Amino acid sequence: MNYRSLLSMFFLVMLIIIKPCIARVNKVTEPPNKEWYGLPVQHFVVKVDKVFEHGYSLALLVPKKNPYILEETSKEHAQKMFEETDSISSFFETHVKGTIIVYNMPKGEIIYKLLIPTDVSYEKSLHKEYFGLNDTNWEGLTLPSVKIVDTGTYAVRSELYSDSNEYKDLMLAFKPITGTK
Repeated sequence: MNYRSLLSMFFLVMLIIIKPCIARVNKVTEPPNKEWYGLPVQHFVVKVDKVFEHGYSLALLVPKKNPYILEETSKEHAQKMFEETDSISSFFETHVKGTIIVYNMPKGEIIYKLLIPTDVSYEKSLHKEYFGLNDTNWEGLTLPSVKIVDTGTYAVRSELYSDSNEYKDLMLAFKPITGTK
């Protein structure tokens, strides 16, 4: 077999295995008068080469409208940044629902399922800030950690909805929690 056919078979198997698992995920009920919009679906495959004692971190992030500027130290700019941080927290707390799953591909099982907002304690969530390509600045919340006990290939998939048009882009970040050792 050549490289392309192997790659095609891999993606076909991924679709066959992951789709039924996603269909089993519980649906979140919403008030009948709200209209929900789908946020961009995030799904990716990660290869875990090392198991970390503290697990892996998932973060939900949106692009900031008032990015951090090192040279800007005015009270007005600082106030805008604090207000936007509050706005982002409020957006995730009251305007986002859905599901995030992490699927162990070799074992064929879901190892992590998070219902939003049900399984998220926003008071305990840490605020995350990431600097991306082209001077983009993303901010959001850290979700409960994912315990991974085996090396291997994992699929991460989100199906998220919002009743607000305030933030239309969304990034789901996945990284190891390295601890302080």
